[in-house]
Amino acid sequence: MLRKLFKRKGSTTGPELPPEVRGMIETKSPLPLVEWLQSLRNNPSGPATLDLVLATAFEMGWSQADREKLSIFGRYYTGNVRAAATDALKYTTGEQFDPDLSVIALFALYHLGDFEGAYQCLRTLADKKDQFGGRSDYQLSGALICQAANRMNEVKPFIDTARHLAPTDSVVALNAYAMYFELGDLEAFTALNDEFDRGTFPLDQTGFAVATVALAQGDYPRGFQFLEHRYSMAEAHRYLNKGLFPNPRWRGEPLNGKTLLISAEQGLGDTIQLARYLPELGELGAKNILVEVQAEALPLLESNFPSLRFLERKYAEAPSAQFDLWTGTMSLPHLLGTTVANVPRRDGYLRVPHDNRAYWADRVASLARPGKPRIGLAWSGQPSHRADRRRSIPPWKMFERIRAINANFFAVQTEVPDIYPGNLISITDELITLSDTAALIEQMDLVITVDTSVVHIAGAIGKETWLLLPYRYEWRWGLKGEANPWYESVKVIRQTATGDWNSVLADVFDRRLPARFLL
Repeated sequence: MLRKLFKRKGSTTGPELPPEVRGMIETKSPLPLVEWLQSLRNNPSGPATLDLVLATAFEMGWSQADREKLSIFGRYYTGNVRAAATDALKYTTGEQFDPDLSVIALFALYHLGDFEGAYQCLRTLADKKDQFGGRSDYQLSGALICQAANRMNEVKPFIDTARHLAPTDSVVALNAYAMYFELGDLEAFTALNDEFDRGTFPLDQTGFAVATVALAQGDYPRGFQFLEHRYSMAEAHRYLNKGLFPNPRWRGEPLNGKTLLISAEQGLGDTIQLARYLPELGELGAKNILVEVQAEALPLLESNFPSLRFLERKYAEAPSAQFDLWTGTMSLPHLLGTTVANVPRRDGYLRVPHDNRAYWADRVASLARPGKPRIGLAWSGQPSHRADRRRSIPPWKMFERIRAINANFFAVQTEVPDIYPGNLISITDELITLSDTAALIEQMDLVITVDTSVVHIAGAIGKETWLLLPYRYEWRWGLKGEANPWYESVKVIRQTATGDWNSVLADVFDRRLPARFLL
């Protein structure tokens, strides 16, 4: 009801606030309005409604300080997160310190992907933690920030306290479930899992966490079924094209000659991983299949699936092409009945376009020393990814391992420091699309990579690949062993303890690589 906007009396345009919202404004305090402001999230009318709230607060004689506080809350919840972060940071220190706005600053920096900035802000606030009282939101922000900043040893005290302060809060439970699992805290995880089984928390808010753990444990039918709850999550717009949400979603019913749109979600690696399902869509009876993907993936996928019509995926914007039903790519494993045992096309399903293959064969031959192994190398992913600090390896750690190895190392990622070893060949400015990356990878004898799109491209073309994986990091690679359900050519080499890259790198470069190429 609070989301509804009414017309001003005597006017044919412009919204009017519901009476209950005006009643909140009459308290002349921003705090009663916070829950209602949260309802404006993802609402196209949110910014205009916020302007009306601020104007009404001014008319009712709010102080400038309280209007500023209300404005920061409103900007955060209506999507202007960067502006909210800039202004909220002013209230984390000095005489202006405000615990409410400090929490907004923490969450805003986190959602902007500024994890180091968020962690520094959290450290700045450490000497004021007593002033946050019994606030579970502060504790949750601390757990999320420490996890994203790869300070895993600092996560547990924050999430334990958040659970203690808010034992029935489903958002806290959602995050605690995944954190306890990753930390290996079996006692806390089991207790929370029992609560989930008893139905303590609504699945539309916590199902995503249950899904990722079930998938990591190899229970694909349950995991992918529970993953469908992501459509109802508050953060769904981070992973899915929210411009599609007003349209009917395909849930597995017969298509009967209808046009189906498949929408890429999450990152490029996810798009490539799930492209294995595209050949099966032609058997479902649809009149037409449309697939919207990231621009970088278009040439590679169009070349491999000429019978499908591909569109460039736009953020929060439905395509102009007509369609009857849509679904996200991550729903395909569920809708097509995937189990660990029947994942399709594990031995490769993409081919490098002919023109790219010809160019990169010549290019690599011109750069590589003859007779020496060609090894593709990727040590880091997208810094704004919330798990990047855990999945990426500092470049100097990788570089010190390869300096003395008599091989041709090629950077197969797009970001390379200005200073790197002489036996690392970097031509990243030539990697324009995924077709270029796939063609470069095809020319390698081996690829060594962390968990980025590189491993999915390499696995999809069947290239021998060693994946360097953090401890208990990602559901799709399982929990143990060197094999995985998705790619026959990918070998998983795992940390045995959180953050321990040194033993992984020693294993790879001191033992496995010399044995593989008799170096």
